[in-house]
Amino acid sequence: MNKFTDNRMPLSASISMYKGRPTLFINEQPQYPVMYALTDCPGGRWSWEEVPAWNIANFSREGFRLFHVSIWLEHLWKEDGTFSIDLVRRQIRGIVDICPQAAVFIRLHINSPMWWNRKYLDECTQYANAPLVEENMQGLRRLIDRDLERVPRHSMASEKWRMETTQIIIEFMKQLSGTPEGNYLVGIHMASGVFHEWHYWGFIENEPDTSLPMTTYFRKWLKQKYQTDENLQKAWNNHNVTFKNAEVPGMRDRTTTTDAIFRDPSRERYVCDYYECQQQSIAENIMHFCRIAKENWPRPIVTGVFYGYFFSMFGRQTAGGHLEAEKVLNCEYVDYLSAPMSYCNNHRRMGGSGQSRGIVESCLLHGKLWLDEMDQGTFMDIVRKEWSLGINATLEDSVSIIRRNAAESFTRGMGLWFFDFGPTDKSGWWDHPVLMHEIGKIKKLFEQYYEKEFCPQADVLFVFDTKSFYYLANSAVGDPITDPVAVNITSADAYRSGVVLDMIYLCDLPRADLQRYRVVVFVNTYYLTPEQKKFIKTRVATDGRHLVWMCAPGYTDGESNNPDNISDITGIKLKKIDEDIVPLLDIRLGIISGKGFDNEPHCQDIYHQFVQCDSGDIKSFRPIFAIDDSLTTVFAYIRDTSYAALGAKKLNGWTSWYCSVPVVGPSLLRYIFECAGAHIYNENGDVIYSGSGILSVHTLKGGTRTLKFKNGKTLTAELPARSTTFFDSDTGEVLE
Repeated sequence: MNKFTDNRMPLSASISMYKGRPTLFINEQPQYPVMYALTDCPGGRWSWEEVPAWNIANFSREGFRLFHVSIWLEHLWKEDGTFSIDLVRRQIRGIVDICPQAAVFIRLHINSPMWWNRKYLDECTQYANAPLVEENMQGLRRLIDRDLERVPRHSMASEKWRMETTQIIIEFMKQLSGTPEGNYLVGIHMASGVFHEWHYWGFIENEPDTSLPMTTYFRKWLKQKYQTDENLQKAWNNHNVTFKNAEVPGMRDRTTTTDAIFRDPSRERYVCDYYECQQQSIAENIMHFCRIAKENWPRPIVTGVFYGYFFSMFGRQTAGGHLEAEKVLNCEYVDYLSAPMSYCNNHRRMGGSGQSRGIVESCLLHGKLWLDEMDQGTFMDIVRKEWSLGINATLEDSVSIIRRNAAESFTRGMGLWFFDFGPTDKSGWWDHPVLMHEIGKIKKLFEQYYEKEFCPQADVLFVFDTKSFYYLANSAVGDPITDPVAVNITSADAYRSGVVLDMIYLCDLPRADLQRYRVVVFVNTYYLTPEQKKFIKTRVATDGRHLVWMCAPGYTDGESNNPDNISDITGIKLKKIDEDIVPLLDIRLGIISGKGFDNEPHCQDIYHQFVQCDSGDIKSFRPIFAIDDSLTTVFAYIRDTSYAALGAKKLNGWTSWYCSVPVVGPSLLRYIFECAGAHIYNENGDVIYSGSGILSVHTLKGGTRTLKFKNGKTLTAELPARSTTFFDSDTGEVLE
């Protein structure tokens, strides 16, 4: 591993399958993909400066040979038409002067420069909620600081930006490939949008994009979809609309839903279409610019992007999320996707899930690499406490979090980079001998286990959908249940239920090896096509498998909303409750027999399950669907009502579980998973990862643990509080 530099310079790179996982190859040699990345913040972004150089040397001494740095077109492309790559060469040279065996990834920020935005204001994003404000960049600041405000930023639909940027990138690749520094380049990370992560500009508190370029793009998109004005008029239920006069939706249409948290596609197709169009504009730019980079480099090169974010999206998936992941995953020009660790408190905190923001196993199914950006601070963090959420107060805490986060990506067959905001604090986040030694140990250990065949261990599959968001209110106020609870809380609690789980997109269900899974959890699959329903009924709901459904699976088919669709896909008769109901459940679970659920009348009241958002507020929502089926065993009722909310029904060859609200709580999830026959590693609420030969246990409280390995081995161990321990998943040996 890492012996990829010799007399065969320059370097080439690709992503190919190796021992069952997508792997980075450099000069045809497989590499465990772990990197050190400099921040884009002033004070820490230039490789030749004192503090960044010090930290590059730290990681180089621990065996790191992959490095990731930022370059902005803003710094290269001037208003007078001049273009220079001198800064790029200096950035690469600063690394290889310290580590001559380095291979370099460049995060290429392709946002239009500020001078371009001022000159071509008509090509910039406009907002439905308010006009643009002037951007006065004073002092030494990050160029992304105001991305969430209504300052001038190019429209993602601007043909002028796309064409001119394309030519600049071609020139960039051409010039750099002819330099000695270009010999060290192995990857281009295409970056644009909010915080370089391909979110639409200003999306959290604003409503983009009403600009002329987006209007023009929208009209072309509609024509391609509907072909004739008559088809468009029928779909929108509007006899006056044409391809020539169709407009981007305004605030009233964006913020109003006609079916409680849902959009009714028979009445709101207009808005659904627009958001799908906006999302596709992002995906098309990603695929285009990755293709341009590959086609204009003389050797094989890896290209990737920040994309596929699903967790911690602030309830704003439609306006700024990544909902066209299927297109990007199917693109031959995109080699990897990446994202930071999820920012939710119950994900990052000590004892939290440590999960990525992305749907990682879908990348695996497509042969794409997934790279986590580890941007969680340590006790060395002096200023940016919000990045560590106040949890890394001690050196010991920092070690535990590093181990947990590194294991999360490794056991899922993927990689990561350490993104160092630390130099903005006059140090590095990992600039401590204990932390650097720990990082070096983890790297060596994972490289050793990287040579083992990757054998996925999960027998619980979580299925998430992107398309459903087109039919939902586009805020956590309008829809307080899907993104805040079903997506973010249910997933985190599942990690603490004692099982190992996989996560995929609904569109990738046909690619999955379903024989591995005892349980399939459909989290937010509110939109189901007839083809998807047929596949689920004939291929998933078989072999004694348990299927878990939440809220409103299949409620919409994209043409209309129909409660009968939910009963059809779940196999459980339901009734629609037209009331605002706070999702509190009284849970009554039977004693687990080991063979299924107990339907005896002596079921005991085990606990009251409390559904709570990160904000601490309990939110009511509509519509809610209650169980109305005498053949279904009921385990929970909506509190203070007679509405049956959680139940299970044995059907022909499978068992269906339905819950009116998201299923949350590690204990409740564990109960369901154990009924289904899933493997439970322990019952203590610890975070369990297993894959690539390593079992990782992250625990908040610690104590005596009995671990049940999948091969039948049982091990009792004393785990320290606030720790992460690695075990060999075959032998049970503790790995230091």
